[in-house]
Amino acid sequence: MCLRYADHCSSDTMTTQLIESTVVSLQYLTKHYKDNLNLLCHWLGNITCLLQSMRQYSGDPVYYNPCKDITGLTSFELSDYHDFITAEATSIYYLIINHLERTLEPLIVPGLLEHESIPGLTSARPVGWGRTLLGMVKPVIVTVGDIERFLNDLLNQLELCLVDTYLIEQMFKQIFYFINGVMLNYLLFRKDLCHWTSGMQIRYNLNVLEEWIREHKLTSVLDTLQPIVQASKLLQMKKETQDDARCISEFCANLNTQQIQKILRMYTPSIESESRVPLSVIQFVGQCHRQDHRFGSESENLMIDSRYQFPVSIPYSPTLFNFAAIDVPKQLDFLIKI
Repeated sequence: MCLRYADHCSSDTMTTQLIESTVVSLQYLTKHYKDNLNLLCHWLGNITCLLQSMRQYSGDPVYYNPCKDITGLTSFELSDYHDFITAEATSIYYLIINHLERTLEPLIVPGLLEHESIPGLTSARPVGWGRTLLGMVKPVIVTVGDIERFLNDLLNQLELCLVDTYLIEQMFKQIFYFINGVMLNYLLFRKDLCHWTSGMQIRYNLNVLEEWIREHKLTSVLDTLQPIVQASKLLQMKKETQDDARCISEFCANLNTQQIQKILRMYTPSIESESRVPLSVIQFVGQCHRQDHRFGSESENLMIDSRYQFPVSIPYSPTLFNFAAIDVPKQLDFLIKI
């Protein structure tokens, strides 16, 4: 509304100062309160709303305006400022992502890899499961329920701050990619977790997350969990014959050859009747997987770059808010509607 007033006054100076001072103030605020999730979400919602309004009332035919009774800006073309505002919105978005990753990282391993969500499987675990390198039981108990509450609180905060759904989906895609990366990287170096029982527990915990995703209609982010889902199923699959090796290669499409073979080498039998994976099977799995992906661009890296951040986009999303219908409070009766 301030921009519309500056446009009404045909004041180029007022328009420029208004936009630049807004962005500078936001940069200062977010720099000093980068760990305040509520504040960051609040201003992400505000600045994307400002950007969408600038697009909507710019008069540019590229941006369809459903509010036909409200004219666009008449004195100035603000398209030059769109990138300026978009860059600040993107900066705030990544500040939120960085804060969420720092908060979530200590919860992932104990809550999703080590937590026993299925009672009664303890006796089937190999000796030493769930202990530190010093042989001490971990004192902090984190469950998949704690991670669910974290996700619920985040989603509620984003919706409360009116952050658009397209940004929410991108944010959760990044979060679940991070969860997948941390889980898989730890699993690849935790021999005590590479057994059938652990595969059952991990798959159950992942199923809880998948149900949460479906419940909140964020199904576009499900694919980001596929590598760790396939790794947990790999721990439960038969690994005795060449036919088993072919099934493993076909099922583990989102894992590369190094990752599959590393898990198979570390696999520890949970019961006496079970044996270690034969070397011939491990080698044949590698042959099959390379053959199956010979035309693809399979990564040769053992570990996932869990800190990789997807590019964020802010597509145009017009608002149906009617500025002409605003009721001015009596305390502001000195204001005049234009």
